[in-house]
Amino acid sequence: MNKPTDSETHKQNLYSSNDITISLYLGILWGLIEVYLSPYLKGFRLPLTGVILTAIAITFIFTGKYFARSPGTILFMGLIAALIKFFSQPAIICYPSIAIMIEALIAELVILIFRIRFISFITAGILLLLYVSFHSIFTKGFSISQWKDIGDAPLFNRIPHILEIDISLQPWIIFSFFSVHVLTGVIAALLSWNFSKVISKRSKTN
Repeated sequence: MNKPTDSETHKQNLYSSNDITISLYLGILWGLIEVYLSPYLKGFRLPLTGVILTAIAITFIFTGKYFARSPGTILFMGLIAALIKFFSQPAIICYPSIAIMIEALIAELVILIFRIRFISFITAGILLLLYVSFHSIFTKGFSISQWKDIGDAPLFNRIPHILEIDISLQPWIIFSFFSVHVLTGVIAALLSWNFSKVISKRSKTN
């Protein structure tokens, strides 16, 4: 009797209980990070809070995707996290939940196209952090004149005022702003890839 091919075995294992369990737990973890860690960091008025939260989320969800390889597992994680975030809001505020689902969609599409590879993790990490940067721009705007409170403006608009430096340096500040996002995405993806490899090796030796 012929043995099933790798593709046939993969099809049989689609949406296994293991994939669902991993996605469920990591989706809950992602949601709890958004609900509890986000306001905690914002309470300290730390810069780039969205970058920190997204980098942490990338580390968990990419590691989970390495082991839960069925199509849609990141979307499932995002759905769980988005629902937790949605029902935790004091009012019906859906924007954070929509942002979570967009992040999950970006990551899922990139990994679906490039599959579970090092380059797919790096690409998805960069795109997710770039999305975070553009999301802040779309919601806050480029011009600081739009904001009565300078603390509400995008970070690259606040820096010249905080440090009292020439506004002509703003293009370099904007470049640095996006560079930080890209670098953070790469680092988070590297961490998740290495975590996945370490866990995989240890599970094989046990």
